[in-house]
Amino acid sequence: ASMIVKYGAVAGFNREIGKVIGMDTVAIPMNKINEKLWSELKTTFPIFILGLLLFFCAVILVVKRLVINRLIFISKHFRSAAEETDYSQIAQIDIKGKDEIFDLASGYNTLTHELKHFYSSLNEKVKERTQRIEKVNEKLLQEINKKDEAQKALQESETRFKALHNASFGGIAIHDQGLILDCNQGLSEMTGYSQAELVGMNGL
Repeated sequence: ASMIVKYGAVAGFNREIGKVIGMDTVAIPMNKINEKLWSELKTTFPIFILGLLLFFCAVILVVKRLVINRLIFISKHFRSAAEETDYSQIAQIDIKGKDEIFDLASGYNTLTHELKHFYSSLNEKVKERTQRIEKVNEKLLQEINKKDEAQKALQESETRFKALHNASFGGIAIHDQGLILDCNQGLSEMTGYSQAELVGMNGL
C-alpha cells in the first residue's frame, strides 16, 4: 500500500500479494568462490593466530601480575613470619584490591595484629610474674640469711656454753624434773660416775 501511495497504480506495483511477476538467476562458479576464500584465509589466518597468541600472552601476563605475583608476595610473608622469633616484628601485607587475594591478605594482617597484641600481653604478664618472683626470692633470701645468722649465733652460743660448762670447777648438770640431760666433767669427778653414766640418771 505504501508503494502504491508513493508511485501510483502503474509500473506493476498494483499486484496481489504473493503473485510472481518475474524471476532472475545469478550463477557464480565454485572455483572462484574457493579461490577467494583461500586467498582470504591465507591473509586472515596468520593474523588470527597472531592475535590469538597475543591474547593468551596478555591473559598470562594479567594473571601473573594480578594473581601469581601477589600470591608469591603473600607466601614470602608467611615464610618470614614462620621464621620470626619476635612476633612483635612481623610485618603486615600491603596489598590493594577487592578480590579474594586481598581478603586473604586482610585475614593475615588481622591474624598478625592479634598475635602481636597477644605477644605484648604475654610479655607484660611474664614481666609482672618475674617481678613478683624476684620480690618473693628477695624475701626468701632475707629469711634464709636471717636463719643462717640465727643458726650461726646459736652455734656460737652453744660453743661458748660448752666451753664454760666444761671449764667450770664445780659440778653442773642440766636436768628436766631431776632427769639429767647433760653434765660437765666437774660433776663426773665429784660423783665418780662418768658423764655417759650420769646422763639419764635421776638427780633428785
